[in-house]
Amino acid sequence: MSNFYGAYQSGYGFFIDLVQINDLSTETLQGISCPTFIMHSKHDGSVPLDHPFFAHENITSSEMCLLDTWGHLIWLGKSAKETDVSLINFLKSHSVHSVRNEPSLI
Repeated sequence: MSNFYGAYQSGYGFFIDLVQINDLSTETLQGISCPTFIMHSKHDGSVPLDHPFFAHENITSSEMCLLDTWGHLIWLGKSAKETDVSLINFLKSHSVHSVRNEPSLI
């Protein structure tokens, strides 16, 4: 089981996140113009719930999806399918075919 969790440790990537978090400003978020899907678990013990709300409030073209999944690893557990379905629906709704009202190949 320790190998399983070891595979999901971000190591150096986590350090980069910590360094760059101070560079993230309201202005940076407000400058994002592409469709943005913010997914967050209500049970995430790693990232506080105010983070996705802050991002959603400041990214004009964002949609937020609060999931009832297990912790920070939203793709695992009983509700993992909910995560997949939500993401697929977002991608389909913002695909080139959807924007042009063409039939999707997905």
